[in-house]
Amino acid sequence: MTRLQDNFNGNEIEPKTLFNIQRKGNHLFAYFEAYDSSLKSYSNKNNDDLWKLNAVEIFIEINDSDSYLEIEVAPNGATFVASILNRKITFIDDSFLKASVNAKESTYFVEMDIDLSRFNPKKIRYNAFRLEVISGIQILEALSPTYCDTFHVKEKFIDL
Repeated sequence: MTRLQDNFNGNEIEPKTLFNIQRKGNHLFAYFEAYDSSLKSYSNKNNDDLWKLNAVEIFIEINDSDSYLEIEVAPNGATFVASILNRKITFIDDSFLKASVNAKESTYFVEMDIDLSRFNPKKIRYNAFRLEVISGIQILEALSPTYCDTFHVKEKFIDL
């Protein structure tokens, strides 16, 4: 497991978040351990503005596309699944995603099984994130920090 870093400066940050990703054929398996969370979710509705409170996210670019997938999971299990092109959000059929959340005390564990078969993935690039609101301040964590106030920086995606 790899620890996410402060999105603004790349330093180790609290609360701690651990992440791992594995590819098996056309499936990606992403795992998050989000420690010291309030476990509060913005909404219990899928494709709502989950990023406004606490969530983990993965962005996935397939085959050097101009667009990428944005997948979010909140502590209550609500999901956000969209295709992003030029910052425009298009919600897509999410049947390729299976996500589960387990919470224990102030930590939540997210497992994602992302079946990319319909996208015919040859090359995959990605980045992983966590948002946590503490005392009204949103903490941004990233696997590959973007060094700004947004996660939507494709130049910071990592080859899988």
